[in-house]
Amino acid sequence: MGSISLLIIFLSISEYFGISIIVGAFAAGLAINIDTDKNSELLNGIESIKYFFSAIFFAMLGGLLNMPGFHTLVITIILIFLVVFIKPFLTILVLFWEGFDIRTSALTGFRLNQVSEFTLFITIEAFLIGIIIPELFDAIILVAVSTMILSSLTIRREEQIFKKLFKGFLHKYPAKWTDNNSIVQPDMDNHIIIIGYGRQGKMILNQCKSKDIDCLIIDNDPVKVDELKKECENFVLGDAIHDYTMKKASIERAKIVISTIEKDALSQKLLDMDMDCLVVPKTYSLEKTREYLGKGAFCVNNPDILLSRYLIEYVIDEVI
Repeated sequence: MGSISLLIIFLSISEYFGISIIVGAFAAGLAINIDTDKNSELLNGIESIKYFFSAIFFAMLGGLLNMPGFHTLVITIILIFLVVFIKPFLTILVLFWEGFDIRTSALTGFRLNQVSEFTLFITIEAFLIGIIIPELFDAIILVAVSTMILSSLTIRREEQIFKKLFKGFLHKYPAKWTDNNSIVQPDMDNHIIIIGYGRQGKMILNQCKSKDIDCLIIDNDPVKVDELKKECENFVLGDAIHDYTMKKASIERAKIVISTIEKDALSQKLLDMDMDCLVVPKTYSLEKTREYLGKGAFCVNNPDILLSRYLIEYVIDEVI
């Protein structure tokens, strides 16, 4: 109810000032704090209705589509080429130049191969006030629909695409960003490596601190640098699949590696590495749980199974 009320308030404000309600809806989305630790109830409420509004959004896009003419098709082809190929290429090039590892650069570029919702808002507003011609408007709508469909397919197969395009470059270049934004004590030994600094990663870190256990965080989100510097004595900012990141984390001297990231490519990488430390990959799949255990995982971070066991033990100890 709070999120819907916020949406109505912003829509009313935009209507009062004569601005499109689309802008108001976008502003309402920006106003919601996405801090999962503080606003889990709010986000869970939005989760339950997001598919309903997603259906309305795509239905609206479908309603804006018109039969394209020759000029519209030409503009559409040019824009699709720019969005699908040139935009990701430039993104990868810039990120790699700035010091990010090739996998982070590539996967970021792959996920930007579509026309954003914000672009659509601007396009609709520009068309309504007569700044752009109908042919260009129709082309942008057609490109948006096409690239959104293509982007969903790309995200599902991003690992396969990356391996085909960049496999030979994965471990050749150390990431300057990792060197410049990591703090690792040179004498770290027999420590715990925690991959992912989300809600679960923070809880594991706090437990390690309470028991005075040396630990190290690996995360790939630049936004978390300041928080990592404040909360962690040792951390590495980089892609855990990159050999250089794991070397930076002194994995050869680690006691255990705990992953809080549900990524099959990462789990397979950890299980395939030739090292003496114990490995705890993460998955929600029962089939993957069995597969990882068969490949030598010490245990599997499957929240559903672990929570069920904890619940049973709690009920037996406290009630029965």
